[in-house]
Amino acid sequence: MRTVQNIRDALATRSTTIDVTLPYELTPPQEHAKLLNTFYALADKEVDLNIIIEPKLIAGVKAHVGDIVLDNSLAAQLEALRDEVNKSLETFTMEEMTDIDTRTNEILARFTEKLATDDPLNVSSDVFVAKSVNRVEEKVGPQPSSLRTRYLLKEIRDSADVLKHRMLFKSVGTVQHVGNGVATLSGLPLVHLEELVVFPNGTQGMVLNLDRNHVDVMLLGDDMGIRGGDLTQATGRRLSVPVGMGFLGRVVNALGEAIDEQRAVIPSEYRFVERIAPGVIERAPVDTPLYTGTKIIDALLPPLGRGQRELIIGDRQVGKTTLALDAILTQRGTDVKCIYVSIGQKKTSVLSAVKTLRDGGVMNQTTVIVSSPDDPPALRYLAPYTGGVTLAEFYLDQGMDVLIVYDDLSKHADTYRELSLLLRRPPGREAYPGDIFYLHSRLLERACRLNEENGGGAASPPCPS
Repeated sequence: MRTVQNIRDALATRSTTIDVTLPYELTPPQEHAKLLNTFYALADKEVDLNIIIEPKLIAGVKAHVGDIVLDNSLAAQLEALRDEVNKSLETFTMEEMTDIDTRTNEILARFTEKLATDDPLNVSSDVFVAKSVNRVEEKVGPQPSSLRTRYLLKEIRDSADVLKHRMLFKSVGTVQHVGNGVATLSGLPLVHLEELVVFPNGTQGMVLNLDRNHVDVMLLGDDMGIRGGDLTQATGRRLSVPVGMGFLGRVVNALGEAIDEQRAVIPSEYRFVERIAPGVIERAPVDTPLYTGTKIIDALLPPLGRGQRELIIGDRQVGKTTLALDAILTQRGTDVKCIYVSIGQKKTSVLSAVKTLRDGGVMNQTTVIVSSPDDPPALRYLAPYTGGVTLAEFYLDQGMDVLIVYDDLSKHADTYRELSLLLRRPPGREAYPGDIFYLHSRLLERACRLNEENGGGAASPPCPS
């Protein structure tokens, strides 16, 4: 087994001491000898145990061996149960969330901490489920339960029945250097490319580089509070973002979080950021025009088609963004959904664009994704993928036509160059990384017109540059 071999390698090349965390003292000598023999068998050699007492584990044992954490504590099992419920809820479609549902989520989020105050050494998963249900029903009171509340309680019961008490293997690493939105970590022997890792302050990062001795991660949030020597943990998950009809008329950041001071957006589902573009068999010819509102383009030149990709090239201040915004304003009263992705633009320019869209009466069918210059490089890099094409593919799969504006891909290329230099990748032609063309072709190739068997939708991305 790869994990066991990693543990034995760590003990062979480093120390023979294993940090073991327990929820209480092992008073009988027989219990301590039994625990010691267990780790002898695992390590295939004699080891020393460094016992740490941590009541938050509730029950069970947690061991830290090199870059591997073995955890069969009840706290870890409850965490796994919560993750299973969250995965189920990510696929649940809802248009509204009531106050009852909001309180339900808050109660369940705080429940794990409250378990430790009752009988911390004798809490089973059955007791956890029963107390969860009773606590929710107690807080909800006589108010009518909603579909989401009943669904949430059902998912807790089903997940608790499926999950078995087991040893959890976690890959951990140590922060060696952090700065400019990028962190270099040692360890993480089981991590994969594009996997999410979690830092002690709750910030997530995505793995971009895998080296023999270190891992490079781009941070998806602020690096405040992250220091050298901090432990990070691999999640085993890829980056996914929320999508849904609720994003129409909203201004969100690159991760789908509302920034327009309105209520939170309730997603229909979550989708992975990276996705293979539709094949030739799934596509249809581009035969329906998409009018831009500029007469010389719509009348004298071949019109832009639904599902066609178009690059807008020009010098500074010649009206590239104005041309793209006019194309969005022209869709007023049509069935075309619009997405405007601002990449590294000044906030004043973004506010002006949003005001133009509101005054033009198209904001109710438009989503604005903002990644400003003061955002971490990761958010500026991910904006076209997370907020742009991933959201557009959701509409595409519903049979709708979508107009996407990336404003602009030159700044996106600058951001990728910045990330590449921070990751110590060699610069390529004109100081841009050699894969910059693949980066944008991978993005634009996901825009197409689908045939009727696949919904018949179309995504058209004009790209000012």
